[in-house]
This record gives sequence, C-alpha cells and structure tokens, in this order.
Amino acid sequence: MYRRGSDATRLQKLNSLGPQSLTVRAHAVQRGGETVVSVQLENPGSEPALAAKLTAVHAQGPSGHGYGR
Repeated sequence: MYRRGSDATRLQKLNSLGPQSLTVRAHAVQRGGETVVSVQLENPGSEPALAAKLTAVHAQGPSGHGYGR
C-alpha cells in the first residue's frame, strides 16, 4: 500500500524508522532435480521493516568457501 503524505514533513518520517531484527525460516526440498527453497520472513517488532532483501547463494559460495560459517 502506498499513501502519499500531505506535506514534505510527513514524507520524511520514514527516515526516523530504526533497523528491525527479522526472523527467517527456510526449508529446502529436492523437486525434479532442482532444489526448491521456501522462506518465511517475519518482523516481530513494532515498527515496519522496509526493503528487506533475500539473496539465494550456493552453500559453498562462488569460491568454494562457505558463507557465515
């Protein structure tokens, strides 16, 4: 949903939002020779979390090194 602010001051309120901690749950299954990943992203906080981005990468990474391990 997009709602335009009635004046320039209201348009700046998004800048005051703080970072939010998100909960991520992922489940992978093999289907027809491919891996299908379902991801649930939840914001348990009281403020909105805007522009969350999820990027799928190979588990070993492009150079053969694991991510986040």
